[in-house]
Amino acid sequence: MGQAQDYEGLIRELLAGVENGWSDNTVVGWLVEKNLKDWNLAQWLKENGALLRADINKREQLVCLAGLGKGELAKVAVEMLQEWKGEDCFNRGNDLCELGRYKEAITSYQCAININTDNYKARFNLGYAQGMLGQYKDSIYSFNHIVKTHPDDHTAWYCLGVSLREVGKYDEAIPKTTASSKTSQMDQGMGYPVS
Repeated sequence: MGQAQDYEGLIRELLAGVENGWSDNTVVGWLVEKNLKDWNLAQWLKENGALLRADINKREQLVCLAGLGKGELAKVAVEMLQEWKGEDCFNRGNDLCELGRYKEAITSYQCAININTDNYKARFNLGYAQGMLGQYKDSIYSFNHIVKTHPDDHTAWYCLGVSLREVGKYDEAIPKTTASSKTSQMDQGMGYPVS
């Protein structure tokens, strides 16, 4: 079990201390006392932070750690909180889509994309929700972005073609839907969101 388990215990001790008001200087003193390097703990936290994800108290403690504002540990805490927020927005969007609440889902997907502009799944689902609301020009924009960054995504090509067809751009739609030959068995709708 060794080092990984030790780092987990140390991270938990550090987070509890920060939540109890440790200053940046106190954290530095604690690191020296434990003979640790800031970047070693930060790397472990970056690689194993999912262990803390489910514990809401740990999220609050990460906010405290991020609030210190200095060092690799604070930087990693900020990155993790941003990533988690993006995942929360994406998952909320999926839940809203399942309920048919597409307008609200669009807001959640946009939140996820604002946090991570490369979030392919959020962008795909954004295009899907836009299409379900008849916002085909917006849907075209979303799917165009996807096919530029993921040219082998046949489902995105298909959805782009459907959106183009819906705005009457048949000459553009035919090559897009033809490019999606792997999705030829899909229904005539927008396909399905990804989770």
